[in-house]
Amino acid sequence: MATQLGLYQPDQPGYFSRLNCISTEPLRTEKIRTWLACTIVAHNNAAGYGSLPTTLSNFALTGRIRDEYFPRISQPLKSQTELQEFFGKATRAMFDNPAEIDGPEPTNVGPFVRALEADLENVLQGMDGTSDLTRLHYTAVKLFLLIQHFFDPDSPERRLAVLEAYNFATTFITYIIEVDVRISIFAHIPVHLFRMLFTAAGAVFKVLNSSYSPDVDTELGNATLNQAISAMRKCSVENNDVAGRHAEIMRQLWLSTDTVSTPGCWQPPSLVHRSRFGASLAYDCLFYWRDNVGGQRSIGLNSSATRSDAVSEAASAATEHALSSNAPELQAQTDMDWASFAWASGMDLTADGFNFDI
Repeated sequence: MATQLGLYQPDQPGYFSRLNCISTEPLRTEKIRTWLACTIVAHNNAAGYGSLPTTLSNFALTGRIRDEYFPRISQPLKSQTELQEFFGKATRAMFDNPAEIDGPEPTNVGPFVRALEADLENVLQGMDGTSDLTRLHYTAVKLFLLIQHFFDPDSPERRLAVLEAYNFATTFITYIIEVDVRISIFAHIPVHLFRMLFTAAGAVFKVLNSSYSPDVDTELGNATLNQAISAMRKCSVENNDVAGRHAEIMRQLWLSTDTVSTPGCWQPPSLVHRSRFGASLAYDCLFYWRDNVGGQRSIGLNSSATRSDAVSEAASAATEHALSSNAPELQAQTDMDWASFAWASGMDLTADGFNFDI
């Protein structure tokens, strides 16, 4: 909390003590490492909820502190810190860009994202690209940028830009599954990476069920979406936790939409819920589930076991069922109250101004 509020600085050991503190160099180095880790967590947590981080890590890590302590920090933490500095810069730019709280200005989205992409590539040049975790965080940051194209309603290049975001979302899903094979990341996945996995699945879902679907390989897209749902289930550590509920929400969204309908009757993929910036797409999927699927209590968010072979078999069966032309349409259920929806989504929705007592 202190890091999130910007109260703690790594080179001031006496900030939380009434006594004078004499710190040795090893202790100061350890404090720097701890501060960096806390700052990364604080930034990722804020970005996941679509809010602005208050800690400006790039201000605190300049000059003497960077020159003196960065050589003593491990390369993975150093690379993650550099990515986080860019992530904070990009998030702040997104907040400063719009004229109103409705996401980036439509006419500025393309050039805005391209400029940030160029900056990100410059950051990548000086990083340790051999680390699976570093590369995974890089792909998460790039996906965070590309989904901003969903804010653009009608520019000539919107279709290509959104399809680029779709392709990169499938790349992110495929890569995080590959990384799990090597380092078992799903057993201890950071919340930020899990949210980006859900966001990537949401991007795939939106494009597959839009007028853009003829431009993509729908069979491969459906298979990738199934893989994402299975991956989210593997992130679950106990029955009916946030990871399991998000996997079930995405599965219900998928089953509730006829993916083999005539493409001409669909609309371009769009965002209804736009005030969460980089997190808007994830929240938009949650609100679509609430409004059009309603939670489907008949199958229940807590009905699926987690981390078992039975789950994988059930997910595969659901895939075949969803792709068949005879798949029954799920009926929307509208009696789920806001408290239940907040519990199901695992996200704080009070900031959106809704009355949970409705």
